[in-house]
Amino acid sequence: SKRLSSIRKVNDFSFDLNAVAVVGFLKSYGFDDTHVRRIVSLYPQLLCSNVDDTLRPKLEYLQDQGFSISDIIQVVYLNPMLFIAGVKSCIVPAFKVLREVMCSDNHVIAILKNTRFNISSVKHLMPNVALLTSYGIPMELIRKHILSFPAAFIRKPEIFKDMVTRVKNKWGLCPTSLVF
Repeated sequence: SKRLSSIRKVNDFSFDLNAVAVVGFLKSYGFDDTHVRRIVSLYPQLLCSNVDDTLRPKLEYLQDQGFSISDIIQVVYLNPMLFIAGVKSCIVPAFKVLREVMCSDNHVIAILKNTRFNISSVKHLMPNVALLTSYGIPMELIRKHILSFPAAFIRKPEIFKDMVTRVKNKWGLCPTSLVF
């Protein structure tokens, strides 16, 4: 909060009161001092957030999707920038894409709990999966690899296509082999 002390008011509340409200809200959800310290150090603007309009809806959405409190803490700890993303504009579409590809809420939860990435990048997953299926790679194998290393599958489609093309053409690997 010392880095943001020049801010006089946030949403008609004094900055200090708002920062205390944000920290109190996170702690009431089960975040401990270590979690709060790391999240705030990575995203200090969080202290300027409105608890009821910005933070609570995101955490409630995660709970509604089957995340336990410990899952939510893990997801936010890895991805504090989740608080920047809009629920309707970014988080809901990302969940829709992940569910469509993974066909399992448990897999969606596992991916978000164990991976650090920008949630808005999930929009790249569908075109990248479509590219792999066009090469004849079975969907089950794609899902298995997404679970193992999801960040690779949410790269921009142009970069992903270039990587896949290089592996196929330059190295001569068969798309259905595990090494591919």
